[in-house]
Order: sequence, then C-alpha cells, then structure tokens
Amino acid sequence: MSAMSESVAISDIDVADVRFQFRFQTQSEDLRSSIAENGQLNPITLWRPRKNARYLIVDGFRRTDACIALGLETVDANVIRCTEDQAYGRAYVENVVRKNLTPLEKATGICAVIDRVGKKRAAEQIKISSKQLNRYIELLEAPSLTKRALGKGTISMAHALIISEYLPSVRMPEADLIRLAELNSAAELRKLLKKKRNNGRPKKFTRIDDEMLRMYPFRFNRVTASKEDRQKVSRALRAALKFVEG
Repeated sequence: MSAMSESVAISDIDVADVRFQFRFQTQSEDLRSSIAENGQLNPITLWRPRKNARYLIVDGFRRTDACIALGLETVDANVIRCTEDQAYGRAYVENVVRKNLTPLEKATGICAVIDRVGKKRAAEQIKISSKQLNRYIELLEAPSLTKRALGKGTISMAHALIISEYLPSVRMPEADLIRLAELNSAAELRKLLKKKRNNGRPKKFTRIDDEMLRMYPFRFNRVTASKEDRQKVSRALRAALKFVEG
C-alpha cells in the first residue's frame, strides 16, 4: 500500500459515499474553529477506486465537512493506492483502533467489517476472539433505553449485555434495570438478576399418584410435550383435585 500527500479539490471527492465510515457522524464547532484559525493540521485519507474516478474518504469525514462548511475549495490529503479491501482495513484501523470510540461505535464498525468479509475473517483482521466479536454483535441488539444509557456513559458494555440477557425473564421495566445497573457493578447486577429470575420460576407442585398412596414433587416446566406425559399430568391433577376437595 502506497500513499502520496497532495492538495485535492473538494469537488473531486464523493462526500456522499460513506462506505468507509465507521463512526457516528457529528458536527464539531471546535474542529471548524481550529481549521479556520490554524488551517488543516492533519490530512485526510482518500482512495480512488479507479483511474479518473472521484476520490472516496477513508478517514477524515468530519474534517472534510468542516472544510466544506468554511467554504474551502481544497483539502490536504494522503491518497492511498491499494485494493478496496486494503482501503477498508486502513479505514478500520484509523477509525476504530486508533480512536477513543464508545462501545456502540466500536460495535457499529465491527459489524460493518463483518458485513463485508464475514465473521471469521473479521475476527482475524480485527484480532479479537469470536466470543468478543459476538458480544459486540449482541450489543447492537440491546434495547433502545439501554443503548442510550450506554451512549451517555452511565452504564458499561457489560451492564448493557446483562440487561439484554435478563430483561425478558425478570419482569422488570427496562428503566428500572438501568437504574439498578447504575448502582451496582456488572458482577453484582448479574447476581441480583439471576436471583430474581430464579425466584420467578414455577414453584414445585405436589403430584399424587392414582392410588393416592404416596406424594412427591415435580416441576411443570420439565414436562415434555409428548402425549404420554400430558396424560400423566392430567391424571395427577385430577387426583390432586379429588384429594383437595375431599
């Protein structure tokens, strides 16, 4: 991969093509003011898919937007010459590895890599385990309030994943789970929710056989859907009703 620094006309850049964008795009008044006062200190990175085609931004979307807002006609850029896959790898390094991103931004970037090269190659390129890769995928599927709290920094990625795991089974509003997460470590939160989930499981019932000679416990949630088991449960319930009603 080779690169050459040059001044590029903004009109020659396809700013609408964001295939290499990993971060959530936000406006920055500070960046705009810095470029206005000091000029563009750091060049952006551009890639050209073919000869005479317009350039695509690999790194530097916000800097380009700031230059456009200031009415500048050119931008300082490092133009890389490589394949599209290599450009994609460069974009990931520049925008995810070297930047202080939020967990959600990292998850978005990682999933963009997965969409392009698949999970196995993504794990190899990003150099993380398959388990960690799956954690980032699960993070993007977290409930909306949980992702909002994570974005604000009031809970951690571990908190968010625990809330996603236990929300369907603990019968608590999502907002209450978030407040609980804010007050406890991830390990403490998991312990609390595991206890609450176990307390909400079906209780033991007493099964009485047809002869009503003995009693022993069983759990309804372990009964299979077979016809024979349904008949056994039916007989046990009828015997129990007969015993209760006298």
